[in-house]
Parts: sequence; C-alpha cells; structure tokens
Amino acid sequence: MRGPERVGWRRDGAEGRFLRKILGIKGRMITQNTAAKKIKSTNPWLVFLMPGKDSLHQNWKEDYRQYGFDLCILQYDVNHEFTDENSKNATYLIKRPGKRFKLISYFMKDHPEVLDKYEHFFILDDDIDTDPIQINKLLTTCKRYHFDLAQPGLAEGSYIAHPPTARDPNTRFRLSPSVECMVPVFSQRAFRATQDDIHLLPCGIGWGMEVAWELNFHAGEGRSIWGGRIGMIDDVYFKHTRIQQYGTGTGVYSNGGRDGAWGDLNTLKQKYGSRWKELDLSTRVYIQKKQK
Repeated sequence: MRGPERVGWRRDGAEGRFLRKILGIKGRMITQNTAAKKIKSTNPWLVFLMPGKDSLHQNWKEDYRQYGFDLCILQYDVNHEFTDENSKNATYLIKRPGKRFKLISYFMKDHPEVLDKYEHFFILDDDIDTDPIQINKLLTTCKRYHFDLAQPGLAEGSYIAHPPTARDPNTRFRLSPSVECMVPVFSQRAFRATQDDIHLLPCGIGWGMEVAWELNFHAGEGRSIWGGRIGMIDDVYFKHTRIQQYGTGTGVYSNGGRDGAWGDLNTLKQKYGSRWKELDLSTRVYIQKKQK
C-alpha cells in the first residue's frame, strides 16, 4: 500500500532556507509529491489529528486503515519523526508549525476538493485516549443518527472544561445547542459552513468556535438548520488526559493578544456582533435514552 501524501510549505530556495533557519527546522522542508485528488481511497470519513511528540495516537494497536476512515496528520512539531505504523501510513502527512484550526485552514485552502470527498470530518486532539475502533464507532453513530455536529462523551477521569460533556452512562446520546471544539465531528454540510470561521481565526486555538457553531447551525431543541442532530454521543466515550492552562498570563492563552486564544475569541465576537452570546452546552432536555 502506498505511503501518505506528504505536503509541506510551498516555499523553496532562499526563502525556504530562511524560514527553516528562523524556525529551527532541521533538514529540508517536506514537499508535495502527489495531489490529494489522486488519492484513491473511498472511505467516507476524514480524521484530522494535530500531533506533538507525545501524541497518544502512537499507542493505537489497530491499523486505522481497517476501520473505514482516512487519517490526515497535520504535525505542528516539525522536527519530530513519528515511527508508529499509523503515522507512516497516514493518508495525508503535513509538517507545519501552527495551532490546530490554523493547520486545518492551511490544508483546506490547499485541498478544497476534500469537502466533496468525505461525508464526515472529525477533529481529534492529541491528548485524547482512544483508538481506531472507537473512532469508527463514533463516526458510524453520527451517520446512523444523522448528526450534523457531535462529540463523544468524556470518560470518567477526564479533564473536563464543560460539565455537560461528561459521559452520561444512561443515555445513547444527548442533544445540545453545540459541542466543545476539542473533539468535534461535522457532517459535510456543517464542515463546509464553518470554513469561513476557521479561516478567520488569527491564532487557530478555536476559542469561541462553539458559540459560532450554535449561531450558525442550531435551529432549536438540538436540531440543526438542515434537520440533523447536534449533541453528545454517550455510547462512545473518550478520555481527555491533559489539562489546558488558561488564564491571563503570557503565551497563547494570554488575555488581549490578537495572536493568542483571546484573539480568536475577540475576532469571532467582532464578526457576530450583537448576535454573540455565552456558550451553552446544556443537555438538560432532548435526551435519547438507551434501549433496555
């Protein structure tokens, strides 16, 4: 089986050498050797993974290619070489510095044809403990129950920022106005509809995207404007293993910087103006109970 499509910055010569020097990138930039439209996979789902050197996907025991999805690795840690078989056999492998939504933005601008190729798109953080079996189950559930926007429930012991995202063992799924941006699944039409906001983010961490999704997609009672569902899928649950440090100090989460997380949030607030609201991931109603 052929290896991944390896894509890199479209810069060569003096400019490429300069960028490698200032960013500390060793060796040559990775360059494109095949076109995305020539990839012959007929899988209906694309999983985005933005891994650093400690990414938990390296622990997967199963070959992801046996579970019905394509894997797009957008590697921000450009000097690291993954040795696990799933990384080596990724459908797409791209090395480029950046935050997750910024990397997705770069990829989608370079390969807009993938919007028509896949039925669902899943964005997976590298600190999520899961495996290809559970990813397949999640995407199968999204298709079966016609979810336009979904996320897995978070398992016991997870670091949880929003209490409604914790798994409810008594339900199959719970409907909600939106989902958390850590592990969202989009239908093709929902992913297409969020492209403008993804490209708009100055940093790409994604603060505020959950509100934007509600404003754009939610028609009420956990249903999308297209008639599909929005919510948490409790039949499938992943574990979030690392806590994010938020606050008003320095770095990408510092308050006020356009290039940080607050920059993403403030940019979206400015776009939506008076429509902006506080995040609501409530699942108090619209619950689908498990069958006995």
